[in-house]
Amino acid sequence: MSTLIPYIFRILQGITPDWAARLALQLFTTPIRYKRPDREQQFFTFMNRERVAVSFQREQLYDVAYARGKTLTHRFNDDTDKNYFTVYHGGSGPHILLVHGWSGRASQFVTLAEKLINEGFSVYSFDAFGHGDSPGRHASMLEFLWLIRKMDALYGPFQAIVGHSLGGIAGGFAIQEGMKVPRLVTIGSPATWQFIIENYVQMIGANQRTREFLENFTLRFTQRTAQQFSLAWAMEQTDVDGIIIHDQNDREVPYHQALILKDHWSRAGIYTTENLGHHRILRDVKVIRRITAFLSAALVAN
Repeated sequence: MSTLIPYIFRILQGITPDWAARLALQLFTTPIRYKRPDREQQFFTFMNRERVAVSFQREQLYDVAYARGKTLTHRFNDDTDKNYFTVYHGGSGPHILLVHGWSGRASQFVTLAEKLINEGFSVYSFDAFGHGDSPGRHASMLEFLWLIRKMDALYGPFQAIVGHSLGGIAGGFAIQEGMKVPRLVTIGSPATWQFIIENYVQMIGANQRTREFLENFTLRFTQRTAQQFSLAWAMEQTDVDGIIIHDQNDREVPYHQALILKDHWSRAGIYTTENLGHHRILRDVKVIRRITAFLSAALVAN
């Protein structure tokens, strides 16, 4: 996000605080589609790509009536083109689901997906709405969760979910809310809603009034509590085995979030890396080996 954003917000909040708060909400729900780097093109040589038709109605997830008159646009998060999403599949064997994070895409898992396929797994992934090659401009954790359930209905059962950042949160809640998956791997995932909201507010330079509007609107619009956006709370409610993978130098999601998650997830181990940050960790050879070994050993044990 541009370094000009905090400067712009300070000005807007002084001149037109209501409009500034609504702009903060708009940015909060709009992922950035980054250009796919050349290193990810290999992903499409071993993963089949398919557009899967869906019937997505935002009224299924949100209190649409509540949003009226409170947002920048007349119909908030009303992407009418969300009638399909892009699914990827490669390999044969036990099914593994890979879930990318906010402003990410499935092809970020190129190294892990290829390794898992070579080890005898059937790998599935998808681009969430507003990401990669799927339609839409806006998104939310609830839409990630909705698509994970759709993947389970179409291609499950899965032996594990591997989720990066927000993908780990959505994967954890899918399991906590009833999806039968025995293993979860999180990579750089935030543990608490408090961190998510405070990190975003700090990043854009929002004041307390904007923060309160953003938090109150999000929780009411999604009809969830702060706990129901906190991965640490979700994992306390499950008996799933897992690994928490996190880099000590992650600038987007600080390492202390991994420690909080570990305190609430009794059946998880923690694997710590150094100097890989939030994104390079996805293609690190040692991380890939650790994930593959965990999934392979678990299947042998069963």
